Parts: sequence; C-alpha cells; structure tokens
Amino acid sequence: MAYVVAATFATESFYDLVGTSTYLASALYTASLGALNLQQKVLTVMISLWATRLGIFLVHRFHQSGRDKRFDRVKGDPPLFFVYW
Repeated sequence: MAYVVAATFATESFYDLVGTSTYLASALYTASLGALNLQQKVLTVMISLWATRLGIFLVHRFHQSGRDKRFDRVKGDPPLFFVYW
C-alpha cells in the first residue's frame, strides 16, 4: 500500500519510516505469538533497538537533505521504483 502512495506522488519521503515500522511490527508480532525463552526475548529487544536507531538516523538524514539520492533515477519509473520497495 505504501508503494502505491509513493509511486503516485513520486516520493521516497516515507520509505525509511515504512521499513523501520515493518521491522518493529514483525519483531513485536512474533514476540506476541507465545511464550518466549530468554534468547528470543533478547533477540526481539535487540532487533527493536537496531530498527529504531537505524530508522531515526535514516529519517533524520532524509529531513536534513530533503531527498534520498538512492531514489533519484528510479522515482520516475514505477516498475523500477517497485523493485526498491
């Protein structure tokens, strides 16, 4: 769904936010499926911290520059843009 909005408006402005949210949602969803042993709990916390740190960095970087040069050549080509998503 996020790709459809991004392709319609030819923007990459929320790409990293969607990626971060996906990692966090996946980690929290799997943690909610049942009783976890200590190793699984630690791994879930580590993935959540990593995703949060990376997401903050990438979103901050985008907002400082106003664009993400990784997408400069693909935003105008929806099928290629989809590959990135």
